[in-house]
This record gives sequence, C-alpha cells and structure tokens, in this order.
Amino acid sequence: MEYPTFPVDWGRDSMAFLACQTLNMFEKSAHLYDLAYSFKDYAAESAWVRSTIRSRVPEARSLLDVACGTGKHLEQLRDDFTCQGLDLNPELAEIAQERTGIKVHGASMDSFDIGERFDAVVCLFSSIGYSNDLPGAISSMAHHLNPGGVLIVEPWLRPDQWIAGHVQVLDQEADGIRLLRMTTSWVEGSQSVLDMHYLVGSPSGIEHLVETHRLTLFSLAEYQSAFLASGLMFEFDQDGPIGRGALIGLAS
Repeated sequence: MEYPTFPVDWGRDSMAFLACQTLNMFEKSAHLYDLAYSFKDYAAESAWVRSTIRSRVPEARSLLDVACGTGKHLEQLRDDFTCQGLDLNPELAEIAQERTGIKVHGASMDSFDIGERFDAVVCLFSSIGYSNDLPGAISSMAHHLNPGGVLIVEPWLRPDQWIAGHVQVLDQEADGIRLLRMTTSWVEGSQSVLDMHYLVGSPSGIEHLVETHRLTLFSLAEYQSAFLASGLMFEFDQDGPIGRGALIGLAS
C-alpha cells in the first residue's frame, strides 16, 4: 500500500497541517480500535447498508468503503459485493487489508482518486466528521460512483444534537487486555473536540495514552448542499445503521 506524505512548510500550509492532524487521530490507539468498539453490531449495521444499497441499486456489484477503519464492515459486505477500502491511517488500513484480503488504499477522504468507479460508495460510523473539506470529500466519493450508483454517508452529530459538557466512559476487556477510556468534549467554532484518555491494563502493566479528536459539526443543510453540488440526488434517512441517520445520494 502507498500512503500519503506531506512535504510542506507547516508554518504556511494550514490545510496540510489539518490533514496531518486527521492522520494522527488514531496514531496511538489504532491497535486498540477493535477492542474499543467491540460493542458495535457490525453484522446488523452491514445488513442495513446492504438493504439500502439493494433497494436503490438492485444489481449493485461493487463497493468502496471510505474511511474503512479496521475493515469490520468490509468483512461483512465482501460476500455480497466486490469491495475495496480506503483509509488515511496506515495502521488501520493494514489491519483492514489483513483481516479481509481486500485492497485498501491509503488516502484522505477529502481528496482522492483511485482510478476506479463503483456501484456503491459508503462512509460509515460518522467518519465524515473528520473531514476538513466536506464539499471536497463528497465530490471525491461521488466521482467514484458509476452512473446510477449510490453514496451512503453516516453523519457525525449536527450542531443541534451536540450536548455540551458530556463525559463518556468506555470499559472493554478481551484477550487479557482491559481498556478504560474517558472522554471529555467541548466545541471550538464549528468543531467538536474530544479529549480521550486511555488506560490500557495487561499482564505487563498499565499504559496511559492520550488523543485529541476533532470532528466538525456539519448541519444537514451543509450535507445537502455538498451532495447537490456533486450532482447527487439527496435523501436523509432519520435512523441509519446506528440511529445517527444516513445521507443517501443517487448519481444520475
């Protein structure tokens, strides 16, 4: 796999700096990703994705999963579609490719071109919130659709859904590893900032990791505008795969 590099002057190129920040979002915790999100029902979520694709593109045969993480959705969908994945984080992309045997590209969702088109493109688990260029991300995804193809994006929280001062505690354990993650959060401008502290206990000791994640609180109007600007018909499903809704676009 080839991964993006950023040969820039950090003092002047703020967008590249933001891109690098996004790359580093799971830099410390990629190996803990599956444990942290082991509560997710990937089979049920993938069943929703499969049904939504089939209801709009009955003969869909190919699928691209953008920001695919460790490939848990791809693992469920690979028997129904010829799949590929894409993720900016090299460690997550490597895990996904090893898990599924599927080709996983290293690239930013905000601007990518892998030279292929698909019947369905999906971006799940609110990964779109990490975008620093929503129109660019939606345009890049739409560019990879076959005529009549479908784009499904699971949104991050909208500004009207944000709960200020919420503290979240996650506690998971598997294979002799105990993970405790406490997250505090706040808003800076249009971004939600999540300060995540991990305590990772194993027979060798306890490790403390800290990450800061920034996800933009895009409005429904911003999503709709990005879809329409990319030439997609726009539909909003209130529920989506996990209750956060889903943005659905059909290519002409």
